[in-house]
Amino acid sequence: IIRKGFDRSLYGQERVSSDAVSGVSPCRFNFTAATTPVRAINMCKSWVPDGTLSRCNLLTIDPNECDEKVKYKPCTQRYKDSIAPYIERLNNASGLIHSKKAYQLAERLSDQLEDTYAGTDSESIKTFAPRAITIAYWKAMILYIMAGQKWSKDIENYVEWSLKRDLWTKLNYFGKKLEEDLELFASKFERVM
Repeated sequence: IIRKGFDRSLYGQERVSSDAVSGVSPCRFNFTAATTPVRAINMCKSWVPDGTLSRCNLLTIDPNECDEKVKYKPCTQRYKDSIAPYIERLNNASGLIHSKKAYQLAERLSDQLEDTYAGTDSESIKTFAPRAITIAYWKAMILYIMAGQKWSKDIENYVEWSLKRDLWTKLNYFGKKLEEDLELFASKFERVM
């Protein structure tokens, strides 16, 4: 399902392989796991070399935010009623929906990442960044649809923060492993050549 979410072709998957499927069906999913960093690393470390991790959105809680006690609230009928219009807009969305502002944001964030990491020579960033930008664009579009196809600075600010947090989390917890895997692959490739 995670891989299918990135295959946007109208006629089946964009890549061709023995596990490719034909036909396109709507793909809606929301996988959420809340755990400690150690358990998250253990769960996701096998996803690093095959690209699955780069297709996931990872966020962590900032340790500084934990100073204040988190307040949990029950999911009451009043709350459900308050979000019903947003859910209805998502459920009713169909066809091609375009937001020039969301596209411009994705382009700007892509340019920012290229500028920020131009001199780092980090293969981890080059691997994680393109899909992280795609995920950020999808978030922007979901929020745009939920807001009645109206763009706001709040959407832009959240998406930008979310992209940076996603990349920081991936690089912090999995960047070194990805670099090691890429070096190992390169050395095996050189021996074959």
